[in-house]
Amino acid sequence: MTSVKDIRSYFTFSDNSNKEQIIKSKKSISEEPQIYLPKCNICGLKFLCEESLDRHKSKPHFGTTYSGKIGKYQCDFDGKFFTEKSNIYEHMKEVHRKFGDYKCKICNSAFKTRRKLKCHENSHDKKFKCLICLKKFTRAINVRHHQMKSHENQVK
Repeated sequence: MTSVKDIRSYFTFSDNSNKEQIIKSKKSISEEPQIYLPKCNICGLKFLCEESLDRHKSKPHFGTTYSGKIGKYQCDFDGKFFTEKSNIYEHMKEVHRKFGDYKCKICNSAFKTRRKLKCHENSHDKKFKCLICLKKFTRAINVRHHQMKSHENQVK
């Protein structure tokens, strides 16, 4: 096994080292066997020595999120971890709530989050109109796409 001291010696060159010596020493580095670094089996962090790993493991160890960050908020239903409390609330609403608490006043459709309800409500409020056929749309870009597809020879 290669030690940290051995690794450092490979990178120490004298001021008068020529190019050939540097190239030769780089080759010997690449030919060296892989260096073993102790790794935490929970979060995957690597350490220079076992003592550092033991110190790391002795502290409260939180779960790892999908992004690789350490999260301290855990979902009781599926065990997923989150870094922010608000993220776990959003996750609970999105994934584990069976019924939507947010209802549309126009069509009674139900949604699990307020944000999804707002997006849906915009579909009822079609503010943008095609000036050629008078069809209404929720977004200006949708009018433009409609005109290019349906009225291509009438649009400049």
